[in-house]
Formats: sequence, C-alpha cells, structure tokens
Amino acid sequence: METSNAIKTEAPSVMVCTSDVLDFLTLVKPAIDTRLDKISLAYTPGLLQITYGSRLMQAVCYVPMIENSSYRKPISVPYKNFYALVKNAGSMSLELAWDNTTLTVISEVAKQTLSVDSENITSSFESSSNSLPFHSLAILEAFPSMLKIVKSNSPRAYGTVVYMYGDNGYFGFVGTDGFRLAKSEHRLADYSEFNGAQLSVVTCKILLAAAKSKQTMKLGVSEDKAELTLRIEARGTTIKFRLPVFTYPNYQQVLPKKQYYGQNFSVKLLSGVVKSALQTTDKSNAISLNTKAITTKNLGQSDSSYSLANCFANDRLETKCPININGKFLLDTLLTTKELTGQICINWEDENEPIKLILGNVETIIMPIMQDKK
Repeated sequence: METSNAIKTEAPSVMVCTSDVLDFLTLVKPAIDTRLDKISLAYTPGLLQITYGSRLMQAVCYVPMIENSSYRKPISVPYKNFYALVKNAGSMSLELAWDNTTLTVISEVAKQTLSVDSENITSSFESSSNSLPFHSLAILEAFPSMLKIVKSNSPRAYGTVVYMYGDNGYFGFVGTDGFRLAKSEHRLADYSEFNGAQLSVVTCKILLAAAKSKQTMKLGVSEDKAELTLRIEARGTTIKFRLPVFTYPNYQQVLPKKQYYGQNFSVKLLSGVVKSALQTTDKSNAISLNTKAITTKNLGQSDSSYSLANCFANDRLETKCPININGKFLLDTLLTTKELTGQICINWEDENEPIKLILGNVETIIMPIMQDKK
C-alpha cells in the first residue's frame, strides 16, 4: 500500500463525504467475513454506488458526490482494506479514483492505493409485499436482551433466531435458547396483521445498529417470510436479508400461568451482589435466590450467602421458598441496562415455576434448576 503527501490524482475521481461511506461500511460489518469478502464500487450519475453481497445478505448504498464525475468502470476491493483506509482517512472528504488495476484513496493528508479486480457485485431489490415503519425504540429496548440469549452456533434452530411478530395491534420480539426466554412487546397498530418472521443474529445486529442511527427507515417482509428488506431513505441504503424459514416453537406454553406481585430491586446494586455470588459457584452457575439473600453451594465447601438487604427498591416481601436458577442468566439480564440504571422486578412463587424478570419493556423468563431432594 502506497502512502504519500499528494492530494490529487490524474485519473478522473469521485469526491464523497467520508462519514457517508464509513456509516455504510460500519452498518454491514456484522455480516462481513473480513478474510474473504469484497465490496464493489460503481459510478451512477451524481452518486457513488457501494455494494456488498453474500448468500445471506445483499446491501447497496448510494453516496452523493460532492463533485460530479465522469463514468468509472465498476470494481471490487477487499472490504477489510477499504474499511481501514476510510476509517483512518483523517479528513471530512475523500477522493476515489480507479482503473483496471488500482483504486486510489486520497484524503487531506495522504494518498493510498489498493489492488482491485473487475468483479462487480450486483444487487436487485424488488418491492416487498409488506412495508412497515421501523420502530427504533422497540429495537433498542429488545435486542440487547435477545442477543444475550440467541447465538449463531446454538444447537437448536430456534436458538439462532429472534422471532418478530405483529398481533392484534402489538409488535414484539421473542428470543429463547431453551433455558431462558426474552419477550418484548409494544402497542403499535401498524403491525396488527403482520404474521411474523425469524431474524438471524447478524440481521439483529444490523437492525440494532440501524436503530441507533435514528434515521427514518422502513421494513419490508416478503409473503413467504424468507426475505426482509431494510430501507434507510436519508442515506440511500437498502439491505435485503435472507431469513431462516421453519416453524417457531409455541413459546406461550413456557410463560408463567400465574401472575404474582413482584419484588423490585435496584439493577446496579443487585448486579453487584450477583457478580460476587458467581465467584463462589461451580460450573453450573447455580444460585439460590430469596428476598433476603443469594446463597451458593460449591462441592467440598460451606455455603456462601450474600445479603440483598441493600438492594430493594421497595419494602421487602416474604416468599414461600427460595428458587434455584442460573446466576449467569440473571446477570446477563441485568447487564443489558445501560449504565446499570433503574429497577428490575422479579416475580416468583413456586420453586418449580419459571422466574420472571421485568426490566423496562422486556420480560425475561428463566427456567428453575431442579435439584434432587434426598
């Protein structure tokens, strides 16, 4: 890679805003295999077209040119190298010029080059049958919890996706790994007839990043629920995701049938106690929770007890019995709150029933750990 103090090139160039290019490259980054993946650059009148394509996702962004340019032949460059050049450009604008062998990236301080190939990544985006407003608040509230639970490498198919649905004026998400379940629901009339779709982990990460941008966006879902399209109109960006298609399990059957009055705890104080307790558990991360303390058992050692006296956000309630749960799952839920602010409501009554955690608009269900009674 060549670097010099030159800031001009003899070949016709495209002048664009650095942040426009970087925003798109950052948005699609969760889907990128940095060892192999490439992005394509092409000229359209007045716009620089940046395209990324893989088996599971296609994305295109049209970046306005600061100065118009003549036609340039489409090229492809390694995503990793191009992203590094743009991220470290150190200027508000970039000049891009290319021929059949070389891409030159010119900033205010340096000129750098990349080898290119003539492969052009094509994309096609047809109108989806459902056009839905993108509710950023719902995404921002739900996905931090969901992404603590669902994993790309889960052995269960349903454990690799977040289920998105609209039902009777409610729009919601569900994520589960078989041991815990998170559910978030908002009252939004736009989604009253939306039957649902399953979002991969990569899709969720990109939607979460898009939600943080606070731009006006729309979602489109194909009739067969196999494709989801995200459009960010102000940025000229369209992303089409290929979605997993299978029958999502009936999650309603694991939700607690009874409603109990919950105990409110300070998120910050309770998370501190749980962290301390987990240091004395075995590999199962099992803790015994009641309204007085958290108790842990470790083979060959005496029980450890951690008081909750300072963690209550209201008057303490007496419960019938302690409940045994995975303390790591409880901590994961607590740590989804930015800066550990606010309160969490914990509901449980029977040691054999799931425990419900209510944090903002997200409910998390954790299955109890059954222990032999001998």
